[in-house]
Order: sequence, then structure tokens, then C-alpha cells
Amino acid sequence: MNNEQQIIERLDKIEDIIFNSNKDILFLPFSNIRDFIEVVSSVPSSVPATLYEQIKIYNDGTTKKLYLYDYKNRVWLSVKLT
Repeated sequence: MNNEQQIIERLDKIEDIIFNSNKDILFLPFSNIRDFIEVVSSVPSSVPATLYEQIKIYNDGTTKKLYLYDYKNRVWLSVKLT
């Protein structure tokens, strides 16, 4: 199993805890946050299937934005980064 697969597996477990638990979440076990957020060079347009896919950093060389997927309204939201 490569590093990306391990990260995705961890995120899937966290997603399961977040969405399928009746308890308040006090701690998310991120021992290594590195490579958690994917950096893309094109604006996201697909509907994400996992928590990992709901957060993207967009960088086309001149513009940097943080993209978050809003499931309620089924749209990608963005914030310009400086």
C-alpha cells in the first residue's frame, strides 16, 4: 500500500467517524497532515465521494484558491489565498 492509499484509507475512517457517530468529536487523529489536501491546477467540477475529495487547493501558477464542496447546495465554494 502506497502513501496516498494509506492517507485515503485514514480519511475514509475519519469520514465514517464524523458522519456515522452519535458522539461529539473532540479529537481527529491526524498524526501526519502532510499531503492531506490535494493541489490542483484546474477548477474542481466533479461531485466528491469522500471527505478527502471535498477540499482542494487550486494553483495555476498565478492564482491560489481554497475550494470546499458544499453538499447541501451541491456547489464548490472558493476563497482566494494570498
